[in-house]
Amino acid sequence: MHWLNLAVGYLIKYGYPIVLVGVMIEDAGIPVPGETTLLVAGFLAFQGHLNVFVVIVLGVVGAILGDNIGYVLGKKLGRPFLERYGRFVFINDHKLALVERFFARHGDKTVFFARFVSGLRELTAWFAGISRMHWRTFFTYNASGAVAWAVVITMTGYAGGYFLKGGWRLLVAWVGRGSMLVLGFAVLIALIVVAIRYSHRVREEIEEHLPKVLGLRELVLLSSEMLSVALFLKIAQDVTAHESFHIDRTVSLFVHSYAAPWLTHVMHGFTTMGSWMVIVVVISTLAIWFWIKAQKRMAVAMVLAGVVSSLLDLILKLSFHRLRPAFSWSPVLHSYSFPSGHTTTATAVYGAAAYFLARRYPRLRWPLGIITTILLLGIGLSRIYLGAHWATDVIGGFAAGGLTLFALIYWYNKDYRVFSFIKTKLRKKHP
Repeated sequence: MHWLNLAVGYLIKYGYPIVLVGVMIEDAGIPVPGETTLLVAGFLAFQGHLNVFVVIVLGVVGAILGDNIGYVLGKKLGRPFLERYGRFVFINDHKLALVERFFARHGDKTVFFARFVSGLRELTAWFAGISRMHWRTFFTYNASGAVAWAVVITMTGYAGGYFLKGGWRLLVAWVGRGSMLVLGFAVLIALIVVAIRYSHRVREEIEEHLPKVLGLRELVLLSSEMLSVALFLKIAQDVTAHESFHIDRTVSLFVHSYAAPWLTHVMHGFTTMGSWMVIVVVISTLAIWFWIKAQKRMAVAMVLAGVVSSLLDLILKLSFHRLRPAFSWSPVLHSYSFPSGHTTTATAVYGAAAYFLARRYPRLRWPLGIITTILLLGIGLSRIYLGAHWATDVIGGFAAGGLTLFALIYWYNKDYRVFSFIKTKLRKKHP
């Protein structure tokens, strides 16, 4: 780590020129740690050595200049060089033509999103130039990506000064994760938009290529169930190993730093919506109504959502024995902390309620989904704000509640093709 100590020393002394030149050189195609430089500069800005807004501006300017240098070099020198020597790196005219067609169709999106991927960031401008991508299009998406990237990386470093008390060395260990998280989120949003826009075609394609023993709905539910289990196991591992205490405490202090009388009333309201008193009323009302409407399976599922999620929460609390937060504003509670019972039960019950109501009233699907999401997030945040739970308790509660919810929906829809297939195979082996 000696070179990092030296680099940080130079950043403190000559921070602004180093940020500009480091980012510019990396984006021109030379593999220097420009992103790391910007990240550490954000961290130093938190400590008062640099101005965070100047760092962001220099990061943007450096990224745009570097990428445009790479674009010009790729346009003027790249293609002749590859046509002459490309055979030595397995690049021929056919592959160059493929690159040109790709950039003609997806070049704008590639220029924007590739900035968040180390390795692609240094090469995209060159390939844009080589493929003769129109400069105005390149500049527009390049500048947009540069602004987004510089803000994300700098503010990740700046936030690291607050959350990572272990210092900039711990921050460097997380280099790239903030940008990759944003990229992953952007890709997820893009996939959702595409799935909504082409939902019928996507459904037809998926069902065509799915094994006959597995339906699309069954695949989605089983995948969601496995993701819930994986998330819970990861959180449980961190809780058991006491690896989450520092970040839990930091998040609690950060959330409560916004405490205000009006906000406290709002948070108490959200917490009340997750209390057993309200949950029982919701379950009873919907179960009776579904029963009257001759939807007996829905009625039973609503009751099971409350009972199963509560039993699961009790078993998990007795298994982990995690103590409650002990802040001056924390309520006096005598049960264990992990997972949050409010979020576990609310996720299962309100999620089931939204799902069954959406099946009866399809036009209300989106409003129900949005309202339920806001309600669940509000309940989870309220438990942290009021000092009743740690953040990992709340996340673990969402995972445990999701596990119950998806299992109930699976049971309700009677999609057991996979298990029927396995049962049939076992009978053939052991008649």
